[in-house]
Amino acid sequence: MSRIIAISLSKGGVGKTTTAVNLAASLSLENKHVLLVDTDTQGQAGLALGVNAAAGLAEVVSGDVPLRSAVIQARSNLDLISGGPGLASVKREIARAEFGGERILNRALESINDSYDYVIVDTAPGWDSLQVNVLFYAREVLAPILHFLRYVLDMLDNFIAIYSKIIHARKGIEPSGHFLIGRLGYSTKENRFTLMSHRHNWGCSG
Repeated sequence: MSRIIAISLSKGGVGKTTTAVNLAASLSLENKHVLLVDTDTQGQAGLALGVNAAAGLAEVVSGDVPLRSAVIQARSNLDLISGGPGLASVKREIARAEFGGERILNRALESINDSYDYVIVDTAPGWDSLQVNVLFYAREVLAPILHFLRYVLDMLDNFIAIYSKIIHARKGIEPSGHFLIGRLGYSTKENRFTLMSHRHNWGCSG
């Protein structure tokens, strides 16, 4: 079974795309077969890899393009399904769905999941219907934290609270979460206290 990892946090500017692209590239260099899925309307993952796709995730979800036709080889062992402005229409389609709108992404990609060792999903900042779809689709979430600041950790607490509700709705599936802290600044007493106080909210021990 493939590992489906969403690189996700509602805050912008924390390095989600950088993390997603570099994680996908690193795994591909370890001879893992990797699919990178860009769910951001900016389409930065494709730009980072130097790929200009004629069709991407938006066209797959809309049914205009078969899933396999939207997969582009970006590197050896690394494939890409690109994002871009067309994803705005996907959000509208999700909003119009009367039932099961939160699983539209899962239905669009499920046939290809087990063709890969890893599926890495890059996400946009904020909360919207597509972000919720990603969290229903992924089996793991990696939340990058660039700066170790109290307001960022408070936002992470809020993200975890909402994600916990999504986990509860995903009966029979137990996703897992990971945190990547870029600039810890652990040396000060205040930062150590802040980290310890948030560990309880994250379900960490020790």
